[in-house]
Amino acid sequence: EPELLETLLATTGQTVELADLQVSRALAAWADAHHAGRAGETALTQLTHALTEASHKYAT
Repeated sequence: EPELLETLLATTGQTVELADLQVSRALAAWADAHHAGRAGETALTQLTHALTEASHKYAT
């Protein structure tokens, strides 16, 4: 969810561009899988990768 992402990154002092759909989609996919009780390693890995990429992008 974009609001959750915005809150998460804003609390760390990062600049957030909600147009970064990679993070939004990975977070949504993980949240859906988690809610359905089938949050697998793949969804978590995709979320971790997307957040890592975003942190490098916004750290400058």
